[in-house]
Amino acid sequence: MNETNAKQTSVAQVLQVLNELAPPELAESWDPIGLQVGDPMQPALRTLLVLDVTFPLIKKAAAVGCNLIISHHPLIFTPLPAVRADQPEQRIVHELIKNSISVIAAHTNLDAAPGGVADCLADALQLARSSRQTIATYGRAVDLPRAESLRHLLQRTSQQLGSFGCRINTDQDRPVKRLAVFPGSFSEEWISELAARDVDALICGELKYHLGLMLAARGIAAISAGHDVTERVVLRPLVARLSDRLPQISFAVSDGLDYNKMAF
Repeated sequence: MNETNAKQTSVAQVLQVLNELAPPELAESWDPIGLQVGDPMQPALRTLLVLDVTFPLIKKAAAVGCNLIISHHPLIFTPLPAVRADQPEQRIVHELIKNSISVIAAHTNLDAAPGGVADCLADALQLARSSRQTIATYGRAVDLPRAESLRHLLQRTSQQLGSFGCRINTDQDRPVKRLAVFPGSFSEEWISELAARDVDALICGELKYHLGLMLAARGIAAISAGHDVTERVVLRPLVARLSDRLPQISFAVSDGLDYNKMAF
């Protein structure tokens, strides 16, 4: 990386490129995306892409000279009453400021954007791009080239996403022809659209118990693979896209805590 050129690229300029890839107007009204911590005029020398901003990650970023973090999940969802080093949530912000590390959040806008989280999840599951349909902005529906048993789909999802704790809302195997994928949390408001589109099965990050029952009552199988594994798939593709637009900046990925690596 050319450090001299990198100093000419500000945090605000990185945010501008990110907004072109994941337009802010795609975000939900409640979603606090954008620059959350830091100085927009600060030079962006090294940038780390993550799912969540945590204290261990801040220590890691500071150790390698990273001064910008792009996080999928916003660090600050509600206003902080103070920024104190003795309060866990506030301590994270305190450490960011102390280490001059800026934080940008790209959340529901990145979920919905073309090439964003939903598309990257479909890519990770090797679902054909040519037959994808957008569902409720955050999901993608695909007609499989040939019917696949639900049992095989469950095994394939576990292997391809590295999720060894997949949950399913049925104990009956069945053929799956039309499949929908939704990264992260699945919302009740999307059930009617799945039913209207004759979706056979759903793969999502997480699913409330009663929603699993509602889907089952409509004959829709639901596989919840884990919030993290269904969203982490966007990080490396996003690095590639940002690097193409901003070659003067060094980008890297931190996968953070992997809940599936714990062995019993």
